[in-house]
Amino acid sequence: MNSGDALPYVAVSHVRDILIPPIQRQRKRKLWNEAANYVSKNDSRVRLETQRIAGEDFEVWRWTCQSSPALNHKFKSLYSSLPIEKNSEIEQLVVPGIGFKVWQGQIKHTNNIISRTIECNDSCCLKLGNMFDYELESGSDWTSRIQDAILEKCGDSSSIVHIHVERYSNRGSVYIKCSQIEDAKETFKAMHGCIFDGRIVRARFISNQTYHSLFPDAAKFSEPLKPSNDSVRSMIFLAEANIYLS
Repeated sequence: MNSGDALPYVAVSHVRDILIPPIQRQRKRKLWNEAANYVSKNDSRVRLETQRIAGEDFEVWRWTCQSSPALNHKFKSLYSSLPIEKNSEIEQLVVPGIGFKVWQGQIKHTNNIISRTIECNDSCCLKLGNMFDYELESGSDWTSRIQDAILEKCGDSSSIVHIHVERYSNRGSVYIKCSQIEDAKETFKAMHGCIFDGRIVRARFISNQTYHSLFPDAAKFSEPLKPSNDSVRSMIFLAEANIYLS
């Protein structure tokens, strides 16, 4: 998404929903209200107003500068100016969701589906759906951040050797190859039904032959991939508790 395509405002409640998983919103309501109130009253670049979005009135933050980057970069800069103590709970509230990809839990009723699916699998390859909406993404490295998030969630046990993020996929597709069938089963369990940036991820196995027809070079790969850094930012919300939403 080009910066010129972004609206000059964003619904305040939408920012909250990006930053805070549903299960944590009640507990962190006071923290969010303090952060939102500070932004509205103390940053001259942002104006609080009401706009109609999809037929409903929302309080929005409008970016008033004439020349500016995409919205998520604007608010990343905005949040960095907040008087927030380093490593405090409120810092964890407002910082991670801007420019980072975050896992938010897993829906409970997928357990039986996962068990039935992996029993009959004989492939090392998977296809994920609903991982992203490319029209809402920004920055040149967003596909790398998605790859990092997958590797962080799966950990070393999945032994993933190839990932392809289909940048312009209308279905938010990501392709994954593991070194062994058992690794692919572990990856399926780690991915299917998980909530990532507010989206429920769907996983399915595809045959090795189909995968290699799409990505011929992947047949040669055997070295497990590692995240590009050690921050594990995508797991910040899951670090507090093992979250399952019914």
